[in-house]
Amino acid sequence: MAVALERDAALLRSAAGQTGVAPLPTMPVLSFGELVRRYRIAKGLTQDQLAELAGTDGPYISGLERDPDLEPGHDLARRLIRALKAPPEPFLVALEYLPEKPSTDKLAAVEEAIITSDLPDDRKQTALMIVQLLFAQGDRRAG
Repeated sequence: MAVALERDAALLRSAAGQTGVAPLPTMPVLSFGELVRRYRIAKGLTQDQLAELAGTDGPYISGLERDPDLEPGHDLARRLIRALKAPPEPFLVALEYLPEKPSTDKLAAVEEAIITSDLPDDRKQTALMIVQLLFAQGDRRAG
């Protein structure tokens, strides 16, 4: 397990640009519901918890996550993004409100790459913690 975490940390440092490796490639556009699912799981929320935070119901969240063609209205999309404390850009791209473009914020780009990856959920949570620690260390050194 320790070897795997060290390997993940090295990969994440590389992805964060700390070892001179090329930036991350553009991620494929996911559906709004798939983004909700991945961010919800990464935040450790159940469908019902997210529904309560966003002012909707669990069955709607379930349907949204399962059906790639189901898109919420503007107000509910805004409430879901806020409830997830997620960056709005990938969700707006999924709804085709914004053109797809790479993020200029390195931390946000790395977090998005982790959350939208196919890693198991427990590995995503570990990777997110490692990335946040690495960026916090970099901020302390720069400041």
